[in-house]
Amino acid sequence: MISIDHTTTQRADGTHRVTSITISIDDIDDPRGDIAGTVAAGRTRLAAALTLLGEADMPAIADDDELWHLLSGAGALSQTLAGRVEHAMLIARDVHGWSWRRIALALDAEPGRHASIRRTVIRLRRTLAAAGTYYDTAGRHTTTPAAATAVATYREQHPDRGGALFSPGRTDADGGWIRDTAEPSAVQVSWTDDDRTITLTLAQA
Repeated sequence: MISIDHTTTQRADGTHRVTSITISIDDIDDPRGDIAGTVAAGRTRLAAALTLLGEADMPAIADDDELWHLLSGAGALSQTLAGRVEHAMLIARDVHGWSWRRIALALDAEPGRHASIRRTVIRLRRTLAAAGTYYDTAGRHTTTPAAATAVATYREQHPDRGGALFSPGRTDADGGWIRDTAEPSAVQVSWTDDDRTITLTLAQA
């Protein structure tokens, strides 16, 4: 579990300001080293993002070289974070069965963003499927691209099932998926090369 600690000092007017922030991680938190990479190389992406976050007066950044490093560093971190958020949206839908409305609420998004969130998840499903990967309530699965694409297509054709592969039709008020203990929780995918037939078979929990 990532932990964050900070220290503060008191100003003359009695208010406090943060003077240092300590982020503690271990291998399980950062298996690919992505977090370490944001703070360990050169003018770090994390430092750039925090500088922009704390910069109340952007015109005060007058040096071209400084501005370049702030934009490139914070921009790279922003793109990485955006990708992680999209993946978390897919996990919320396909593994946890969240409704589109609940995902939007978690993102503090306006109700009108439901459609764009759904489009993002569908796009990511297709991208993962092209590499033979899909998710369901049992987690991540690796198969052939054809089989994974069949799963993605099935979900697009059944958008009211909370992202779960199979559902008895029970949903909450927001369209989220309500799981029954007797409900199948995974899918077995089989196919034949001759007729390109994809078969989705229930695997009982």
